[in-house]
Amino acid sequence: MEIKSIAAEGMQPDVIFKVKETIRSRVIWRQISCHRSKLIDVSQVFDAWLNGEWADTKVIQLIDFTYRDFHAFIHFIYNGSIPKENTSKLEDLINLYQVADMYQVQALKDEIRNQILSKKRTAKSYRDLKDAIEALDGLALNDLRNALADALGRRLNSSNWLDLARFAYDKKLPTLTAIVLHHLVDERKQLLRYFGSMDPDFAAYLFKELLADWEARDDLFGDLYSHLSHISSCNAHHLRQIKRQSNQTADHVITQEWKEN
Repeated sequence: MEIKSIAAEGMQPDVIFKVKETIRSRVIWRQISCHRSKLIDVSQVFDAWLNGEWADTKVIQLIDFTYRDFHAFIHFIYNGSIPKENTSKLEDLINLYQVADMYQVQALKDEIRNQILSKKRTAKSYRDLKDAIEALDGLALNDLRNALADALGRRLNSSNWLDLARFAYDKKLPTLTAIVLHHLVDERKQLLRYFGSMDPDFAAYLFKELLADWEARDDLFGDLYSHLSHISSCNAHHLRQIKRQSNQTADHVITQEWKEN
């Protein structure tokens, strides 16, 4: 692969990156020649490194990224576009996003986010957005995760709210949690229908989040607890667990009639 625009810069490249590539289980090091001035213009990280510890270094060996991903990164810097071969798979875009995040190239991060959320990609669907968020597990890419969670929240409806609430709980997505809770305040019948059959941890989580955002909605909290007290599957032990795990923050709306006997 050749980055044609490098030759069009009108001067010789003055820094070479050596990046590993694995071919048939064999690791080789490939070179990518660049201009320091070009990298410094687009990245504060490169600015600091190329004018600091790498100031007198002509050849820089990188071990954090593959040749495929770093080549696509440099291609974007010189051409303003992502190579087609790096856009077909979600995994490729996420890998490239990590490079852009590492070197703080916001334009590339924005382009990748647009690619993932584009109508041209299957990630426009509910299931694929969940898959995209799950693919970010263990990666420190909260801005991308929040953007995907927001897009997923826009697909919330009366049939998937419980699944989204559980997903937000499992993945610790406050943006998605807020979207679900706003929906529940307007659709309290749905919440009352399922609240009593939820496991204590999940029920306590939803209750605490509701309390945090809508402390003034005493009528809703009263409805929740009144409803819980009359659901046979939600026994006294269950209620005590929810109350304890909620740190008793809602005592002002718990009615005396169902407090622990």
